[in-house]
Amino acid sequence: MQDDSSVKLWNSGGPHLDDIDTGCNFAKTYILSTVASLLKKDSDYITGLFNEQTTNYKRGYTVNVHTGDAFHEVSVDDYDWFKSCNDEPGASALADNTMWMALLEKAFAKAYGNYERINDASVEEAFLWMTGRPAISTVPLNGAEDEFLYVEKMIDEGHVVTAKAWDSGVDYLGLHQGNVYSVLNTYNIQIGPWDVQLYQVRQTINDINFSG
Repeated sequence: MQDDSSVKLWNSGGPHLDDIDTGCNFAKTYILSTVASLLKKDSDYITGLFNEQTTNYKRGYTVNVHTGDAFHEVSVDDYDWFKSCNDEPGASALADNTMWMALLEKAFAKAYGNYERINDASVEEAFLWMTGRPAISTVPLNGAEDEFLYVEKMIDEGHVVTAKAWDSGVDYLGLHQGNVYSVLNTYNIQIGPWDVQLYQVRQTINDINFSG
């Protein structure tokens, strides 16, 4: 990364959802959706993964990553960001002139081998890396209403929830096949005689707009 005092670890107020941008790499949406969901639940949790709480102009940072048995400190620097869609290995763009998200990815890549390895991982692994806690993966339940009540219950109980758009038919909903979304909330509203159940989701690809 160039020496630029405008680039910060994070802006005033700490990490923010607007700081998350996968650039053009769909493979990493599982990491970014997990981070976004954790931010929605407790923004202080993400800052707690960093030993340094302010921009370190010596260019070194220490990130706490869970590697299956315990949290370990992983040292990373702020060199070699790749902002172009065609660049490798594909670290996230420095959204909003912040680098905390890219530093997280770099720490994961260092702890687990390389960027290719973390791009092939799963949402369950992303939760483990950041929390050390297990994640439950479920398939759609019998009927949309049962599924909605299940997700609503999980959010009400304080669980972090993400969802992957598996089917090609999701395009008509404005979603994108293969993308992973943070599920931020659920809403049950009345429109005339109909009960309408809505999910509030957040995408992590800022250059693809919702089209539903």
